[in-house]
Amino acid sequence: IMAFPKSNEEGWIEIEEIMAFPKMRQLTKEKQKIINALAMSDSVQVSADGNSLSRKFPMPDKDPDAERTIYINGFASTTDKEKMEITIKTWSEKHGTVEAVRALRNLNKEDRILDGSAFVKYKTKDSVPKALAASGTVSKGNKITVYTSTDYFERIQKKKESIARKKKEKEQADDDDPVNRKIVQNDIPKGSILSITLANAAEDIVRDDLKALFTDTASIKYVEFKNTDPVAYIRFESAEHAKAALDAYTTNPTQLKDNIQVQVAAVQGQAELDYIERANQAKRAATKRKHSGGKKGGYSKRARK
Repeated sequence: IMAFPKSNEEGWIEIEEIMAFPKMRQLTKEKQKIINALAMSDSVQVSADGNSLSRKFPMPDKDPDAERTIYINGFASTTDKEKMEITIKTWSEKHGTVEAVRALRNLNKEDRILDGSAFVKYKTKDSVPKALAASGTVSKGNKITVYTSTDYFERIQKKKESIARKKKEKEQADDDDPVNRKIVQNDIPKGSILSITLANAAEDIVRDDLKALFTDTASIKYVEFKNTDPVAYIRFESAEHAKAALDAYTTNPTQLKDNIQVQVAAVQGQAELDYIERANQAKRAATKRKHSGGKKGGYSKRARK
């Protein structure tokens, strides 16, 4: 979604683009419901014709007011946005004339509570150093922390990069662990995978429809398919079963329902190695979750600006 505004100088995105996202399709396909939800957002705005949306505030690297804007936190949480912004404005005005205050919500919480943080825009950039000098002071029992908006976003970016790096290092260590690799040793026989490429959208297609393309369904071990992807994979018990299934289909090709055209082929070479490694990684991850008592929640970044 970050790439969409680049094609529009004003930063508008067609709502149809948002509706095409797989996750959004799972939630609703009704455009008006999406528009109604977006209309209540603190961060985005809907166009007058109801066909597009854009950010209410500029991207951090495009903000013309960055030099006179601070990020501040430490105030008491509340559900009252107006009260929160008045409280923060009162504190900030000790250091200069305030033009605007935008209280921020903690999107990790179900009620999206205002967490005591905000962006404050001063009338002039001369007020920013004065506010920064007051960082660490206490207000009503709470320690107040102040950053320039640029510094705040740089910190967020570095934290994201650090989390991504640690996650990648952990995954690599798990992959290199011989105990983890033993879990899936020789699990997928070479030559046992066929790919099915669909010629057009297949929202109503299910795994059993793909199985029905082959006469020997008993030898099918697994069907990997999402109706948002154009390619599905069928894993057979052995390379012999896969070859027999491909030969039978080639001799007597069939179509999916609604006359959806498909192409069936053997997955070979590097594509096969990549698929097996991806499947093995998924199985190792599932096994680890099972042994550790289930999937645990990870770090989720709060949306900002």
